[in-house]
Amino acid sequence: MRTLIILGTLMFSAAGLQAAPKCASLGGEVLFHCKIEGSSREVTICDLPDKQYLYQYGKPGQTPELSLQRSQSEVVYTPWNGVGNSIWARLGFRNKGYLYDVGRSIQKGGESPPEGYLDIYEPGKDTPIASKQCQAGTVRGDLDSLWDRFN
Repeated sequence: MRTLIILGTLMFSAAGLQAAPKCASLGGEVLFHCKIEGSSREVTICDLPDKQYLYQYGKPGQTPELSLQRSQSEVVYTPWNGVGNSIWARLGFRNKGYLYDVGRSIQKGGESPPEGYLDIYEPGKDTPIASKQCQAGTVRGDLDSLWDRFN
């Protein structure tokens, strides 16, 4: 049992380390990272210097399929509204009218691991055209930490 716990911890750490060099090479830190459920892709958000954020989506170790660097004034931050059984926050990146909205939530009390997701919205639409869940156990980071920066 102890071996399984150690192995699981090492695998989780390795997933985060794959995203860290992308951010670190730009002088930043990983703000959010997860592997997409049922896919070989991952999503990473880097917190960069000078109030810049970098969204990257694609296969680990390869050039991202989509990479968007935006200033704080260009991203869409949606904090938890205080309602419900989970605490959540979202950070969205616009590209050609589309919104790539990454979210993280955790049940109040913290007994369960955090969950993550990526919703993609078409220009002018309130319903996502695609929704992708993060693979259980791969969610790293905390978008709630942005509250003070945006308020």
